[in-house]
Amino acid sequence: MSRVDGDGVQSVFCDVTGRETRLPLAICADGLAPCLQLSLDSLDTGAVFARTQHQYEVALANRGLIPAEFHVRLADSPFSRFVDVQPSSGRVAVDGFQALQVSLNADRIGNFEELITVEISGSPYEVVMNFRSAYSSDHCIIINYILYYIILYL
Repeated sequence: MSRVDGDGVQSVFCDVTGRETRLPLAICADGLAPCLQLSLDSLDTGAVFARTQHQYEVALANRGLIPAEFHVRLADSPFSRFVDVQPSSGRVAVDGFQALQVSLNADRIGNFEELITVEISGSPYEVVMNFRSAYSSDHCIIINYILYYIILYL
């Protein structure tokens, strides 16, 4: 039987002692898809400096009754090339966990928002995490102000 969500029917044949031909047997079952869950629905890193490496860890847990295979997909956006998720694919055992390392390294300044999607093999559902960050400049500009004091005599 396949390991996908939905109804399934599989025919098997039974050998019976004393009988020349096998007996067909139809097995009907309701299949449950693998069930993966991320430890975070949203990750907001706040303000970080541009051109610096940042790493975060997110746990992927298998809450289903069968092992689950996954593949991580990033949205196609200008900032997606600055985000890397490792491992990008793998297998999580029943009641098991897989740590996902999310690396961030951008050379642009500004706010961005990415969707990190975990596709689950054999399941019509996907797990999505919203990833937000704000890049700021890595240098400071100090402007000297000159204060003029005037003494008034009355």
